[in-house]
Amino acid sequence: MKLSLFAATVIAVTTTGVQSFTAPTLPRQSAVPLLAQKNDWIGAAAVTATLGWTLAAQVAVATPPLPPQEQMVPSSSVMVSVEKLDFSLPSYDAARSNEGGFGVGSEARLGQNPADFEKSKQDEAMKKAEEARLARKEALKQERIQRNEDQIRAAEAKKQRDAQKLADFFGGQ
Repeated sequence: MKLSLFAATVIAVTTTGVQSFTAPTLPRQSAVPLLAQKNDWIGAAAVTATLGWTLAAQVAVATPPLPPQEQMVPSSSVMVSVEKLDFSLPSYDAARSNEGGFGVGSEARLGQNPADFEKSKQDEAMKKAEEARLARKEALKQERIQRNEDQIRAAEAKKQRDAQKLADFFGGQ
């Protein structure tokens, strides 16, 4: 009986009727054909290129919008502020005699040695930098002293708190 049951199982599995319990598999067919199969991509590329070049040309030759023009009405305050500026250069004779120069101040004068002025300015800058360095060093020293004093005060306060806790703990019994 076992052999016939085994044979019946093998026959049932190997026959085509067993597939009646599975989902049917139908060949799939696409309802929409792909454009790549028809080689229609050339037209789309041409349209895209044309639109791109058109947009690029419009951007290249575009002019920025102009702000609205307001008509200026001359007023007395505008007319008062107008003055004639002197843009004339110093004459050669004035430059040779050290009477004139460009602008104001010692650097504007011609005929003087600029190296002397530069050296004095560098010396001044070095003195100021040294003073600033020493002041910064002194401030750091004072800060360090203050921090040490704060730490000592904190340690003493902690020692007093601990002593008070011990007194409270042993004194309470």
